[in-house]
Amino acid sequence: MKELKYCCEEFKWRVSLRKEEHPNIRIIKTTDLRYGKEFNSRLRFAITEGYNEKYLFNSLLMIIEYCPFCGKKLSRFYKDDAYANEIEGVTFDY
Repeated sequence: MKELKYCCEEFKWRVSLRKEEHPNIRIIKTTDLRYGKEFNSRLRFAITEGYNEKYLFNSLLMIIEYCPFCGKKLSRFYKDDAYANEIEGVTFDY
């Protein structure tokens, strides 16, 4: 398995937190093709308050496009599905 590179250490740390810890960053792999065409990636990025059960869309979250720590545009930096820590249809359903 190749080593994943992150835009900055703070982002890496927040992504690495368990889903129960907060605030954490979730990298969500979607299966909706509309997202792929619009953003050239199926990955979405969110800051959440943490949760114990399966990811729910009614959980508090904030969708982000830029790293809140270094300012990099996330969709340009993260293209590999291996970064995802939430996967639509696997770790959550709509």
